Amino acid sequence: MPRNKLVQQTGMNRMSGIFMLSCRKATELMEKKQHAGLSLMEKLKLKVHAKVCNGCREYSSQSKLMEKALQREGDTLPDTADTDALRSRILQRLKDD
Repeated sequence: MPRNKLVQQTGMNRMSGIFMLSCRKATELMEKKQHAGLSLMEKLKLKVHAKVCNGCREYSSQSKLMEKALQREGDTLPDTADTDALRSRILQRLKDD
């Protein structure tokens, strides 16, 4: 193989390594995106991964639906909870078992 072809392939491998994510890391970034936001590099990596991974695109869609459903459900719950009373009940039940 000619040297310039090898250098070109090595450069491409290095570039693809920079942007390639595992599905596990991609889903972590999807969740982070919904709650905290992503850096520019994380956005780019996620975008590249989503272009080639049907499973992660489907996960993203389902995750967004679940988030919306939880937000709607959360709107129907009381804003405050008596955490001390709840803690006492949980501790009592643990002692009873």
